[in-house]
Amino acid sequence: MYTMLRSRAKKIEMKTEKIHEELKREETDWTKKQINIVNTITANKLQYLERSKKNLFNTQRKTCSHDHPLYFVSKQRK
Repeated sequence: MYTMLRSRAKKIEMKTEKIHEELKREETDWTKKQINIVNTITANKLQYLERSKKNLFNTQRKTCSHDHPLYFVSKQRK
């Protein structure tokens, strides 16, 4: 009877260890997924900022050429 209880206890311990290992794996998978999500969000934000910076630079360049006094002089000559 004692040996039967002891073997059951060992089986229960082994099952709990397996469950703990699975939980650890799931936690690491979940944190990896979260890190990947955060990385993609920051990458998208960086791409958006770069595009907006380029667009701003292009619009500034266009407006600067129109605001330049020589632009109007060249327009009047044509």
